[in-house]
Amino acid sequence: MPADTALRLPLAEAQALADEVVSLLAPACERLVVAGSIRRRRPDVGDIELVAVPALAYEIERVDLFTRREVTRDRLETRCADLLAGGVLAHRYDRNGRPAWGPKYKRLLYRGFALDLFAVPPPAENFGVILALRTGPVEWNQQLVLKRSQGGWLPRGLFFKDGWLWKLPPPYTADLALQATRVPTPDEASLFRVLGYACVPPEKRSGDRPPPARSA
Repeated sequence: MPADTALRLPLAEAQALADEVVSLLAPACERLVVAGSIRRRRPDVGDIELVAVPALAYEIERVDLFTRREVTRDRLETRCADLLAGGVLAHRYDRNGRPAWGPKYKRLLYRGFALDLFAVPPPAENFGVILALRTGPVEWNQQLVLKRSQGGWLPRGLFFKDGWLWKLPPPYTADLALQATRVPTPDEASLFRVLGYACVPPEKRSGDRPPPARSA
């Protein structure tokens, strides 16, 4: 089924499907949150978006008769592969017939409904950024990552790149980008705190107005 499937469901039905997927994947995750329009409590839902922190398993693997080594296995990756092989999950192909099955993003179908799974590797110090951006809406995201000097909400000296929030050293000029440091945002509260805003509930996020300033 192509990625642009037109199937949409009422919120209650989409939430029920999301709960089923969560029950299937949660044992293989350190953390698993339903994002997207379900999290924003929109009445009409076109897909399920999940943001996960995979659980890791550490095992001893025999290399040869005399050598063993410790290997790290992504339990969520294994669980998804098992569910795919069992027909519980299916690939959702794009218009060119290509699947998406990477360590950080999987484009899937569950019971014929679109499912997007985003994985944030442990220790998941950028979980807050990924969860906020995958919650949306799109107009909110656009304003959140756009500099105030350009009409957006992003304070000077900060920028988003590769799923992280970065901080420039003074005087915050672009030529200092190589000296920028990643800002830990393990949850949405920490992200909003760094940006100087109060944490807005998902159902109240809109691109029409910026979040209120964080109280002192």
